Amino acid sequence: MLPVLDRSIPYVADGLQADPIGTSAATLRAARRRHLLRLSTVDRIARFGGAMSDQAIEAYVERIDLDPARLQVIYADDREIVAIAELSPIHSETRPMAEVSFSVDALYRRRGLARDLLEGLLQAARARGFACLHAQVCAGNASMLSVLRRAGMRFQREGSEWLGVLELRP
Repeated sequence: MLPVLDRSIPYVADGLQADPIGTSAATLRAARRRHLLRLSTVDRIARFGGAMSDQAIEAYVERIDLDPARLQVIYADDREIVAIAELSPIHSETRPMAEVSFSVDALYRRRGLARDLLEGLLQAARARGFACLHAQVCAGNASMLSVLRRAGMRFQREGSEWLGVLELRP
């Protein structure tokens, strides 16, 4: 049975918690690798915008920035990551922008984890001075579209994806 979340203390009760203080980069990288490798083919396409082999995920994990200002994670009580949200800077000549991306283990979906992770990313984005956030969401990912729309992201359909932009207020 999955733990019940106590929203009054974010992820510290009943087995789920935010990234614990003192987690080493090697431990975080290994947990992140396991989480991403657990994603199904469909989930990998939704997360990365295309098919990703195990080897491609391994290479991605090795080069990813583990800066806590860019990466939000939620652990289960067995110290496995069950949800990740990322803030990835986008090079722009005009203003600071970043892309947001998410992955949540199938058994933990529809529990508000992406919404809560997004709140953390929005705080981090504002603190780092980003003017807007972008997201690419597969057309069939209604849950993610809903989370991002509720945060104020505006979407435009482009092929099999929705491209979103959220203007941030300081």
